[in-house]
Amino acid sequence: MKDSLHTNDTETLYERLRVESPRPGAGHRAEEALERLMTRIHADAMPHLKLLHDRTRRYRIWLAAASTAVVFLSAGWLSAVLRPEAEMRVHSNNWEKVCNLTLEDGTHLTLNRGAQLIYPDRFTGDQREIFLTGEAYFDVAHDSKHPFVVRVGDLSIKVLGTKFNIESYPDSETITTTLLEGSVEVESQLSHRSVRMIPNQQLSYNTRSGEMQLNTLTESEESIRWTDNIWVLHQTPFLEVCKRLERQFHIKVVILNDALVEKNFTGEFHFDDSLESILEVIRITTPFDYELKEETLILK
Repeated sequence: MKDSLHTNDTETLYERLRVESPRPGAGHRAEEALERLMTRIHADAMPHLKLLHDRTRRYRIWLAAASTAVVFLSAGWLSAVLRPEAEMRVHSNNWEKVCNLTLEDGTHLTLNRGAQLIYPDRFTGDQREIFLTGEAYFDVAHDSKHPFVVRVGDLSIKVLGTKFNIESYPDSETITTTLLEGSVEVESQLSHRSVRMIPNQQLSYNTRSGEMQLNTLTESEESIRWTDNIWVLHQTPFLEVCKRLERQFHIKVVILNDALVEKNFTGEFHFDDSLESILEVIRITTPFDYELKEETLILK
């Protein structure tokens, strides 16, 4: 799968950011200029903006804020990350394997395939704040004076020290937070609702409606089996199974059999399993025919 960010696009976008983005110290006018820039480039930059896989880059904060603003400007967090002397890192994991990172404060995390993390070289201020797209498991270093905050879409997950999993993909309307140890507070900027979670709870958040659904799990550890390259499904809606297949194998799934949409599936697979072997297992309990044409999987 080729990266959708071409060199010329990168150079053009970088030059526009370099020339037009505000430098530290410009104050209120700097934020206004950056907002105007983001408004102009949003329409044409977003379809092509995909960071190169499996690379970590360092940016001066004015450039990091500009990149982050493309995704997070609508949530109103730009002013929080536009700090003159801070430096940010952007880590985009590839689709080949999971990867482990240790942050400056001692927090350990595992990024799933295709996940992206934006985080500072060092934490400053009253809280430790990072931005996530995709799925990650966190083992947060305890610091009672500096809460750890994960920004995911319009959600913020605040903790002091705990173990939890977050799943948030751009092609899904649901952000799922699973707590294994400690406690977390999840707050929605959309609905202005806040929920405090305890261990073995899972919170599903609908990004369209702002609705939150809190469930108790008997096996919360299943939510992090992906860190061992195991894909666990438990009464998972068939549409969600198809989305996972699309991410895993970089294909598009077309469902022609309407009856499949109502089905749920329980099982587990290894990330090394082939598409054909996974489909054959699913067909045991959910009969269907399929045809693979180039990068399109047709289910009949």
